[in-house]
Amino acid sequence: MTETTEAQQIWPLSKAPPWAAARRARLAFLSPSPDATVNLISAACRESLNPGKYSDELRRALRSYTGDPLWTALARHLVRKSTKADRELLIDLAQHPEKREPPLKWGLQVIVRGDVMMPDDSIRPLDDFFVPYGLATPPYLEDMPEELQLGSFKDLPSISKRGRRMS
Repeated sequence: MTETTEAQQIWPLSKAPPWAAARRARLAFLSPSPDATVNLISAACRESLNPGKYSDELRRALRSYTGDPLWTALARHLVRKSTKADRELLIDLAQHPEKREPPLKWGLQVIVRGDVMMPDDSIRPLDDFFVPYGLATPPYLEDMPEELQLGSFKDLPSISKRGRRMS
């Protein structure tokens, strides 16, 4: 197990809210696409949410994919099977989005790295909001948290409309 950094204590991305899996669920059940990248990430999301159930499909998608290595690295990361080289690539691209062409560059810059678009149309790296205050910057990449294992709905206490426990 890796040591928790100060940034992870301040910025606990691994403690994802329950709705976080919804993004992967949306991607997981897209209709097949003529775009191999979409199909690869969709297969990775299915396998991520249901470990072992879609591993053959993901293996085929990884083997046949010939596009940008970013996407195979991300697919393996989503299913918690990224290699050291995968993680190094993902971190490098988060740190240097200019290594890709727009619109991917913009996604890496704003969504992945967390750059902030300012009212004057300038863009500031997220680190600019941490370093001046002596705070550790958030990591560029974290391990995917394990999926929550939820029981069935019948195991949950019944809640009235006013929020009081009924059982």
